[in-house]
Amino acid sequence: DTFAYVGVGFSDVFPVGLGEQTYIRVALEIEQEGTLCIDSIDHPNDSYDWIFMPPPAPDFNGPYCWTVTYYCQDSDNDGYGDPGSNNTCPDDNCPYTYNPDQNDADSDGVGDVCDNCPDTSNPEQEDIDQDGIGLACENCVDTDGDGAGDPGYPQNTCNEDNCPDIANADQLDSDSDGMGDVCDPCPYDEFNDADNDGYCADVDNCPTIWNPDQADADEDGYGDVCDIDWVCGDVTGDGEVNLIDILAMIQFVYCEGPDLYCGDYSKNADTVIVNEPQK
Repeated sequence: DTFAYVGVGFSDVFPVGLGEQTYIRVALEIEQEGTLCIDSIDHPNDSYDWIFMPPPAPDFNGPYCWTVTYYCQDSDNDGYGDPGSNNTCPDDNCPYTYNPDQNDADSDGVGDVCDNCPDTSNPEQEDIDQDGIGLACENCVDTDGDGAGDPGYPQNTCNEDNCPDIANADQLDSDSDGMGDVCDPCPYDEFNDADNDGYCADVDNCPTIWNPDQADADEDGYGDVCDIDWVCGDVTGDGEVNLIDILAMIQFVYCEGPDLYCGDYSKNADTVIVNEPQK
């Protein structure tokens, strides 16, 4: 298993001089295993003797020998090694796909046969929606795979998805609020629970007034806090307009009497919130 190269030569690239250089590094690419020895050095041009002969160079105390071992971890068996494996063979630009030609049209370091954008340089191979098409050449970033594109990608030529994280090919939006029904917390309420009481407008018995208990004492479908059962002039809230109402207004104006019922709250509610007194 020992091989020999006799008379290995180098082009005249060494600098002419008298010891200005201390070391000369020589690299050889060996394509077979075995033992490599340097048993003598010389140069036919006397101008370079300083490199090999003393002084100032030290005596040659060879031979110097090295064991040449070939190592190539190559998962796809195409003659190129898996990157990061301390190989002595060249790195494979598609380590898990057989490509002995190592073609790389866009010169991004990723071989054409495994490049998700073979004509556009994208060494990071970013693929947001995992559809096999790289972000650098993607014209419809579609995370949920329903045919509508994720918002925020100006290169998209497809329609914007109204539910980018949940597949909804029909893009149904019953309340026309810009959110698809499948991800809309209130698919039939364009204001999405405006009073924030946990009930969407289509099922809230007081859609504009906060009433998480949905109390409805008279069971008429209107929550107590917004149930208007009021006749003009009935300031006492007893359902009738009579002398009592006039007396109540006089008491309110001149004697700082009780707040009057003017339709701002329900007479049936256990707890009422009164606005500024109305005179």
